Amino acid sequence: GGVVGSLTKDNVTWTMDEGGTLTVTGSGENCYAKVSTVDFDDFEKAGINVMKVRNIVIGEGIIRCGSMELFRFVETFKVSGNCKTVGGGVLKNDYNNLTTVILEEGVEEIGWDSFSNCPNLTNVNLPSSITEFGTNIFLLRASLVQRRAAPVCSGKRAGTEEAFPP
Repeated sequence: GGVVGSLTKDNVTWTMDEGGTLTVTGSGENCYAKVSTVDFDDFEKAGINVMKVRNIVIGEGIIRCGSMELFRFVETFKVSGNCKTVGGGVLKNDYNNLTTVILEEGVEEIGWDSFSNCPNLTNVNLPSSITEFGTNIFLLRASLVQRRAAPVCSGKRAGTEEAFPP
């Protein structure tokens, strides 16, 4: 759908379309996308309703992404291969609608607690380019374990043709 809102701050552009997809792109060197660099009111003024974001796409020009904590209703999180690092805690703690995480070939690192305590996360694509895994990436609190099956992960182990999981 068409664009409903767009905001650029610190060489990072956040663009939301009518379908609820928020695409984050960067221009310049070392573009780091994280919501702590943008005020909630700035998103609202730019026409980006954080409550309506359903899909996040970390796109061209972003080399690292951090916390996306404002987007509580996100269902799908996709990171393009030009983004080398998915920072710790990117979508942690009770993102109840998050079902799918797609990390494209080229992503090299997933930080600690990246997707911990997301009770409905069932589909995860991990590329063979990942060489560093933080701790507790998919950790669930004991109270959530009974409600959910483990996520289905697919991909290849770094530097091999060996499928993941084995």
